[in-house]
Amino acid sequence: GSSSDGGSPNSYRFRIDQNFNFIGNNGGADTVTIYSNNGDIITSGGGAFGDRITAQNGITVTGGATGADIYINNTSPTLGFTDSNSFTDANDIYIIRGTSGNKLQFQWYDNSASTTTETFNIDNSGNATFAGSVKAYGNSDTTPALEIYSDSNHGMRILHRGTDGDFSFER
Repeated sequence: GSSSDGGSPNSYRFRIDQNFNFIGNNGGADTVTIYSNNGDIITSGGGAFGDRITAQNGITVTGGATGADIYINNTSPTLGFTDSNSFTDANDIYIIRGTSGNKLQFQWYDNSASTTTETFNIDNSGNATFAGSVKAYGNSDTTPALEIYSDSNHGMRILHRGTDGDFSFER
């Protein structure tokens, strides 16, 4: 209903205005729930949301011809990961964040301590800085545990010799 058909402006539950905007009215905050019997809600265009989107069974992204399938543009862009089955605290978050200096920063957020610690970062030249140890494993006479090169012809390899447990260095 609307005021033009005798109903009050707040008597409708859901309406589409002349610009095809979906407008919900539940007597308080405007909320619209779109439901599908087969689980699919498909649009040929995009969608815009003014707040968070929650997906219970994952998000699938296909296509993507603009250089990024998922693009986050914000003054403090973050992507967070919580393994609610394996993390000691299911509220801890491993965060990937774009930061100043053209860096991609990896951080650990400890919810119980309310602290965030940078674990490593990668700059736009590909240089990486690690806060902790860098470990490389190899157990073969021919497969290196670690290779360091300045270019394709100059560098060194560290091998952990599986036959006697010694390390060898090759140039």
